[in-house]
Amino acid sequence: ERVKRMVLRDKNHPCILFWSLGNESGYGPNHEAAAGWVRHFDPSRLLHYEGAISKGQSRSSWHAGESVTDVICPMYPALSELREWLEDPNRNKRPLIPCEYSHAMGNSNGSLSDYYALVDEFFDKGYHGGFIWEWVDHGIRTTDHTGKEFFAYGGDFGEEPHDANFVCDGLVGPDREIHPACWELKHLARPVRISDMDWETGKVILENRRDFAGTDDIRINWSLKEEGKVIARGIIPKANIPAGSTRSFPLRGLRKAIKSISGKAYLQLDYENRTKTSCLPVGHRFATDQVKAPRATTVKEAKPAVTIATPPSLEEKKNSLVVKAGKRFWEWDRNAGLLVSYKEGNRAVITGAVTPAIWRAATDNDGIKFWSGQEDKPLGKWRKLGLDKLHFKCVSIYGTKNPDGSIEVRSRLKGSGRKRHSDFTVDFLYRIDGSTNWQLNTRFRIGNGIVDLPRIGVHFQLDDAYSKLEYFGRGPWENYNDRSTSTYIDLHEKSLSECTLPYIMPQEFGHHTETSHLKVRAKGKALQVTSDNVFEFNYIPYSDSELFAATHREDLPMSSTPHLTLDIAHRGIGTGSCGPDTLEEYRIAGNEFNQTFHFSQ
Repeated sequence: ERVKRMVLRDKNHPCILFWSLGNESGYGPNHEAAAGWVRHFDPSRLLHYEGAISKGQSRSSWHAGESVTDVICPMYPALSELREWLEDPNRNKRPLIPCEYSHAMGNSNGSLSDYYALVDEFFDKGYHGGFIWEWVDHGIRTTDHTGKEFFAYGGDFGEEPHDANFVCDGLVGPDREIHPACWELKHLARPVRISDMDWETGKVILENRRDFAGTDDIRINWSLKEEGKVIARGIIPKANIPAGSTRSFPLRGLRKAIKSISGKAYLQLDYENRTKTSCLPVGHRFATDQVKAPRATTVKEAKPAVTIATPPSLEEKKNSLVVKAGKRFWEWDRNAGLLVSYKEGNRAVITGAVTPAIWRAATDNDGIKFWSGQEDKPLGKWRKLGLDKLHFKCVSIYGTKNPDGSIEVRSRLKGSGRKRHSDFTVDFLYRIDGSTNWQLNTRFRIGNGIVDLPRIGVHFQLDDAYSKLEYFGRGPWENYNDRSTSTYIDLHEKSLSECTLPYIMPQEFGHHTETSHLKVRAKGKALQVTSDNVFEFNYIPYSDSELFAATHREDLPMSSTPHLTLDIAHRGIGTGSCGPDTLEEYRIAGNEFNQTFHFSQ
């Protein structure tokens, strides 16, 4: 009766492609009867019903249910499961369209690019995409007793039972604020993309991914940037490519510009509307592609300039070590084994202890922090290890003056959150010489049996004045190792006030990958960070403990303190709040991690 009423109500809506028999409702003769009625009443449309092929709900298989569903429509299948099915020559030939495959709850939708790559590979064999759950967070705008507005979710009205923030699972917020994963989806669904590059001739080969329309409505602005600086640019005024075809376009001036490249350079293509449409203006940029350019082999590496300053001095006190070099001043707490202050003249730069960073403010995918029964989630395992209350004790700290006049301060820390201080061993080596540069060498060793950590890095609390960020890496929006294809490597700038939490439930956010260097600025001053290898980082106005303790973003303190975390490795995001967890290749593997960070004022 329910299915009949639905069909009779909506039969004249042209947007309906499938009739669904329901959601998560088991499978029985009532579904067969409903399907029979619909097929007789409206043979023009397809039928969909996930319950008929569900391995979990109806203990069925993807081979089953042909009488009630015209598509194979599983919920949250693993990529490996999809591949195994698509490579099976004996599989059922119905189209494969997961009815849900990525859960957009909080900081989520990791591996979207992996699912899209599988669609590209197997589209001709019937893998025709899938659906993300879901479009919008279902927070309700309300006010607290002080009149402050916030988006409420389960339990905020005193009701029982409830699912807490499980209704906040959209690609956009209740007010349609775009979450970073939405940019990822937009990029992956772009109608035109780079298929190949011919660097010898300076031509780009573009693919039109539309099935019916050409691309004469698209113009392309291209630029070649070295370390964020444009060294060549041009325009393809009309990118006319027939539907489903590829075509090459010459980029005039590209070949000549490539010969001068000595640093990291990238070719970027920005796709724009040539003509006005019903909803988009001329010049609207709807997609960006980027490819790395080859370096000229004849260009010699430029050596960084070094400014010689006053040779450093070391002073050992009862509870501290102090190093001075001209107007610069470092202080270590001997009991904690940590650098606790760095000043230039009277101005503070680092204002809190520089600490190992292994914990992150758990995402909803790591585990829903206000639910019980999360023991098998990453969050449950991390809490069992005590990562949310990790404590490091100092094993040793000492300073030495080298024959070349430089000073080294070494400390060894043992860390645990469960009173086993063999869990983590961290060695910090600071080296300060007569130049304006200093460095921190890090070494992390992970105890036996400890795997799949949130991050491996170093946390800095900076003075409030350092409220501007400039970095060369992936941006402009947040990105993680399994959600970064929509970003591009460039010289990006932002202020701390722009580093706002985009999610209703406070959690890990604001991460950036593939960073070569960054600079935090105060008025007239800057602290630059580089490394021998690319690194990852967060620059946000909250600590991980503040994020993890808060239940709504309005509960977070009004903070202007920059928290900078430099990561050697950071776990991917996945979609584990409802779907598959972070894939193995995006998790942290290994038991030893080393990286050297170079600092300069």
